[in-house]
Amino acid sequence: MADDFRSAEGPPPHHGGHGARAVSPQVNSPRPPQVARAGSSLLSALQPSALFLLDGSLRVEEVGGNWESLLGVAAADAVGQSVSRFLVLGAACCPDSWSAAQGQCERATAFTLTGERRVRVTWRRVDAFVAGSVEPAGHTSRLLFDWELQLLELRTWLDAAVRCLGRSGGTWEAGHVERVVGYAVRLGEAMNLSPTQLRYLRWGAYLHDVGKLKLPHSILLKTEPLTAGELGEVRRHPEWGVEILGELPFLPQEVREVVLHHHERWDGGGYPVGLGGERIPLLARVVAVADVFEALTSERSYKGAWTPWDAVALLRREAGRQFDPFIVDVFVRSVLALDEG
Repeated sequence: MADDFRSAEGPPPHHGGHGARAVSPQVNSPRPPQVARAGSSLLSALQPSALFLLDGSLRVEEVGGNWESLLGVAAADAVGQSVSRFLVLGAACCPDSWSAAQGQCERATAFTLTGERRVRVTWRRVDAFVAGSVEPAGHTSRLLFDWELQLLELRTWLDAAVRCLGRSGGTWEAGHVERVVGYAVRLGEAMNLSPTQLRYLRWGAYLHDVGKLKLPHSILLKTEPLTAGELGEVRRHPEWGVEILGELPFLPQEVREVVLHHHERWDGGGYPVGLGGERIPLLARVVAVADVFEALTSERSYKGAWTPWDAVALLRREAGRQFDPFIVDVFVRSVLALDEG
């Protein structure tokens, strides 16, 4: 929550700028999986491991078997995408090999959750479709496959644990956290952060306010301006958050840095340490922008919701003072896609 604005008198006057697109943190849903078509009955016959059905343009029509476990990509996210996003045939099998009546590539490359790995791809053409399967190549690859399955399961459990902890502040706080996560992840994607950075960013966004579990509801839900003493208590929540997370040794340092430093300021006037500029960890700078925008555009016990344009006007004014100016620019242009004219 943008605690520094709890005493704000209200948003600045709005002067136009109605050419906005949606500012919800929700991303566009991928094309849903299709109902089985001609040839999809072959999926059950092509064993083992990941199963797929491609259309005439070599886009994923269906997936099955262990597709999600092997490639780390949900079925809904794979459908409609080019197969080349997930599988690249080896040098001995050119891309035109997909047009053959049937084929097998012993040294294809699969782009998995944990990186690239060698796989065996087998396929058949049926009418306008290509039905095929993917499996680890060789004994060593099978051992790595088993290890990757365990790693994927562990990450799934960790994601669930982090999400539950981040939402533990109650209904209002859970809604705030989910929206901050949505904005932060979209911002990180627009900045071309790596998959690992995005995972740490998502975890940090979920946990950024976990220290507020130690604050009484009389402060969190107060409708009047906070007293100096109460504001001092609120500003202790980043350090409290790090203390709480000290019991979770699996959390990376980058996640703890988000929790500790998301209220630092670009000009060095923030808290709790007073870091400035690029000394503030990158992921904390990303969450700071997402956090303040969400807090300003949502109704709180002490204020009404600002319009997106008013919130953007504040972000622009504070760029180079409170916020990293580059991150603000990416957020407004690429995440919100707001027309500020």
